[in-house]
Amino acid sequence: MIDGVEDPENYYATLWDNNLLDTDKTMHSFYQGCADAGEEGCAFWAPTADQIRANLTRLYDILKVEPLPANLPNGRFGIVDHDFLRSAVFAALYQPFALFPRLAEALSDLANGDGRTLFSLASPPPFECDCCGKDIHAFDNIEDGAMAVRCNDGDEVEGGLEEILRHYEDLSKKSEWGPGWSAFRISCAFVRPFFVFQPDFVLMALSQRLAQVPA
Repeated sequence: MIDGVEDPENYYATLWDNNLLDTDKTMHSFYQGCADAGEEGCAFWAPTADQIRANLTRLYDILKVEPLPANLPNGRFGIVDHDFLRSAVFAALYQPFALFPRLAEALSDLANGDGRTLFSLASPPPFECDCCGKDIHAFDNIEDGAMAVRCNDGDEVEGGLEEILRHYEDLSKKSEWGPGWSAFRISCAFVRPFFVFQPDFVLMALSQRLAQVPA
């Protein structure tokens, strides 16, 4: 089972502007699902989805002016602020069945002044060099590498400040997560592609059809 299909033409044009079409619906499913689960089924429970949304918004507002320190027993530590919380909630949207219950617990603790659960959920352990030759980091998501790949894969971003602002405003209208998502295209405005590989989708589709023709 797949949970989404990438738009290759949008990706290779470095547009990144049609990825959030249903993201707000997924966010609403957290609010509604938590309300429907009841007080025993959701740690961040409130009687209605709107109240849960308001409670989360309140946490955002508090953390803008009062970030929380987080110190874990294993020695890891950090700061839980507004941006950290936004990133943690957004990351949970990728795996709602697995992460929504844990997110609800983290938000409940956060509402009580404890940011450790959220920090543990959203902040992976620091990278450690593997000297034993094992492939434990073979599939780690390294953001610097991801940026290099997506910016070199796509068209060069041109247009200057006006185009960047237009892109930001357009995405902001499509989703509450649009402002953050706009960074994917905007970051590539400062990267000049070194080597660009862009497949010809027409030729790819034709070759697939020809491969199905009996010899």
